[in-house]
Amino acid sequence: MSIDVQTEAFEGPLDLLLHLISKDEIDIYDIPIVKITSQYLEIIKEMDLDRSTEFLVMAATLIEIKSRMLLPEKNDPMEYYEYSEMDPRKELVKRLIEYKRFKEAAEKLRATEGTLDEVIFKDQEELGQYVKQLSLEELNSNLESDLLTEAIRRLMSKIDRFDAHRKGFFKGIKRDAFTVEEKLKRIRKRLKSSDYFIFSELFDEALTKEEVVVTFLAVLELLKLKEITIEQEGLFQEIKITKRIYVEQEIVHEDPVMG
Repeated sequence: MSIDVQTEAFEGPLDLLLHLISKDEIDIYDIPIVKITSQYLEIIKEMDLDRSTEFLVMAATLIEIKSRMLLPEKNDPMEYYEYSEMDPRKELVKRLIEYKRFKEAAEKLRATEGTLDEVIFKDQEELGQYVKQLSLEELNSNLESDLLTEAIRRLMSKIDRFDAHRKGFFKGIKRDAFTVEEKLKRIRKRLKSSDYFIFSELFDEALTKEEVVVTFLAVLELLKLKEITIEQEGLFQEIKITKRIYVEQEIVHEDPVMG
């Protein structure tokens, strides 16, 4: 069967293969390698292969895959392959999917070319109604959460390396089940005896990622309740958890005076 295509229109062998797959509405995960190889070889006959060696390399790859698939497998039908670790098509499918993603992304970018020339920008003073004004308290709260999130990310990467060792060391020690409520009580108790402590100290006895996460959630809850503040003097410096002074004062004022 003759295949009418413009060979110069293809950017490379993967582009040509994608065209053949799309044209026949073939499942990319189940490529009929014999059919595709035949079509591919027919098309590249029309090419100037002195300037298109990459198409020859792909032709050799297809022929190799075709040969491997025709070899009989033990306990398997000769002409049947599932997409598995042993499937000779696996690497080719992986390359095709990756290329397809890049091609689609490039097409989207090309579609937006020139659109900025048609956009009329507002002056800065006209944008006030669209900008959310944050109070200083809201801004500080966001910054505090960001600091804690980055700190916990670094801590979790360390736990990855030491989790197994710590579990083995503490294996014989009976631990109470940890909950956010329990961690809240422990942190509040700690703040009663000291106005501040270092964030990383909370995790000195944490054995698993689960306990680290629960402790972190407890700190975030205290931050949300405005019972603590977060301070860091410099990048990658220790984070200090400080008790808000007015919290205890408010609690005292709310308690009824017993006469």
